[in-house]
Amino acid sequence: MKKKTPIVGKKKILISWMAKKHDFTKDENGRIQVNQSGTHFDFYQNLFDYDEHHLLATTSRENLDNDPHFPELTRVLSQSFPNYNLKPRCMGISDVINIDEIKTKLVSLISELSSEIYQVEIYTSPGTPAMQTAAYLIAGEYENVKIFQVRPPHERNGALPQKIYTAVTKSDFARVLENRVNDERNEKVPSDLFRPEIIDKVLERAYLIAHATVHPTVLIHGETGTGKDIIANYIHENSIRKGKDIVVINCAAYNDDLLESRLFGYKEGAFTGANKDTKGAFEHASGSTLFLDEIGDISPKFQQTLLRVLQDGIITPVGGFEKIPTDVRVIVASHKNLFELKEKGLFRADLFYRLAVAEIECPSLRELPLKDKKACINHFNRSMAKKLRPRKPLKFSKQAEQILLAYAFPGNIRELIHLMERLYAFCNTEVRLLDLPKRVSSPEGTSASQLLEDMEKQHIQKVLHMFSWNKSRTYKTLGIAERTLDTKIKKYKLTRI
Repeated sequence: MKKKTPIVGKKKILISWMAKKHDFTKDENGRIQVNQSGTHFDFYQNLFDYDEHHLLATTSRENLDNDPHFPELTRVLSQSFPNYNLKPRCMGISDVINIDEIKTKLVSLISELSSEIYQVEIYTSPGTPAMQTAAYLIAGEYENVKIFQVRPPHERNGALPQKIYTAVTKSDFARVLENRVNDERNEKVPSDLFRPEIIDKVLERAYLIAHATVHPTVLIHGETGTGKDIIANYIHENSIRKGKDIVVINCAAYNDDLLESRLFGYKEGAFTGANKDTKGAFEHASGSTLFLDEIGDISPKFQQTLLRVLQDGIITPVGGFEKIPTDVRVIVASHKNLFELKEKGLFRADLFYRLAVAEIECPSLRELPLKDKKACINHFNRSMAKKLRPRKPLKFSKQAEQILLAYAFPGNIRELIHLMERLYAFCNTEVRLLDLPKRVSSPEGTSASQLLEDMEKQHIQKVLHMFSWNKSRTYKTLGIAERTLDTKIKKYKLTRI
């Protein structure tokens, strides 16, 4: 661990959790009141020498009205010590004994402040054992973090309070904790997910994003059927937000008005049929993850609306004026190339860069090496047989196997799974060439014409089909200009199949 050298002119920050048991007492009528011999009042009177104090509560901002303790403590401390810079914070802890969640929230807070501070001191006397352990682990990892305790008044025999610092190095316990987390990462992957090396690299990137100390917006690229939803769920299930369900919205399924009300909610009377106040996806996903699929299909008008919400972190329900802060991890996905849309002026550049903070590319099935593609087919063959016990895995004739390995699978993994379902419906033991759908065995068509134009038409159609009509990849593969490809598509009246 590096030596903790002071940096002159930087702030000194105190962090502590509210001590619900010791910060309060009750009057003769049973009403709660701040205990002036309690943890924080006593500390403010005798030991406060900080530029800022971030006083933390486990509750979320939305639930603050249900518990008067935190507002009352901050009110009394602010009134009694007006010259002290008190900054109350609701941390939204879903599980007060979850060390991983508490540690991640604290690290996020420290990272947020780190550009301004010289030193953070965490007062560990208040708080659960999990909170104290999380502080201990952080102090072992960050050179600008110290931890200390203070003896309570009844243990001081009338003496003035003193801060008792704890020297911390990165302990074996911290390493054990990290190893446990690393062991758990594989348990969060669906058991039927095929994992060649290229997929493992995607999962590794997703895992790093899930455990980042900040929660960047994630953009998942990938063709239809490549498992973008699986990656989104994997990130959520490996993050501190896993205690709540992920909220999924398919943006392509709504027009602007419906999407706005679906995401932001609406007030009673906002439109015909709005019979009561209704929360939107952002509020339902508070403290969790919001997955916006097919983000490339939203209109330019709504792109600006979404950009403002992502920048400000505030939503306004349709038909209302109330500004509601959000605590949401946003993951978006699209089968369209958003960068190309941005270059063509069809997608806002500022929104693209706001979304593409952390990017993940889901590989297509045809990008796999031949051995991995074969292993993938065998994997889903065994997986389907397992579901249909006591069926045995189907065998493939040499011709059928060669055709499958040569097929581009424009629908990717999803198409392969559906193809397996078809084969298990029609084949008992072996798959022959004639059992394969014509689109698989002859994706370029059945015409026997040897005319140059007909053959060119079939070849362009085949490459377009191979790349799911991604024109950029098609014209580059064909070795022609984009304008030439557009001309050929119009000439041959090619359509997506």
